[in-house]
Amino acid sequence: MKKSTWIRLHLYCGLFTSFYLIAFGFSSLILNHQVELNHTEVTDTWDARIEVVGGKTDQELAEELRDQLSLMGWLPPWQYKRDSLQFSCVITHLAKDTQLELDLQSGAVQASEKPKGLLAVLHGLHFFNGRIPNAPFFCVPGSFTSGSLYSFFLSLCCWDYGFGSGTAIKPGSSTFSGGYSSFPVC
Repeated sequence: MKKSTWIRLHLYCGLFTSFYLIAFGFSSLILNHQVELNHTEVTDTWDARIEVVGGKTDQELAEELRDQLSLMGWLPPWQYKRDSLQFSCVITHLAKDTQLELDLQSGAVQASEKPKGLLAVLHGLHFFNGRIPNAPFFCVPGSFTSGSLYSFFLSLCCWDYGFGSGTAIKPGSSTFSGGYSSFPVC
């Protein structure tokens, strides 16, 4: 292939992986430097009414509440609270937490939303597995991470071949050696 094809391939592979690498780098900084991510202020409250069917476990009731209100997110079971008159739970996802309080007799729901902020979203992306419950249009395949890493390594090889000496890896060597850099291969 021509050198210009290798350079173009390097450019497109780099563009494909740039968001992933930048987000992963920022989230690593947040993890290493103990940034305070908890927001406690409530920015939005709203009321709704749902149909309550008795005899359900806390998990089933929380899932039914989330589904009837068309909300998306995870339901941490350690945040369920139930007595004879009320049930409360938290629905959490990368951008916000929603505290729900349900009156078991009337079906009235009071919701309060707490946004997490940009740093918390980046922190959540560090561990994100690609699936959020009840989010039909937000599904990232697990192969995106692998594809990004393969594209990144391909981009490195294209850089060396396109701008370097003309051979991606010299025979018998454990380093990439290009016209501008030389670094060991792990």
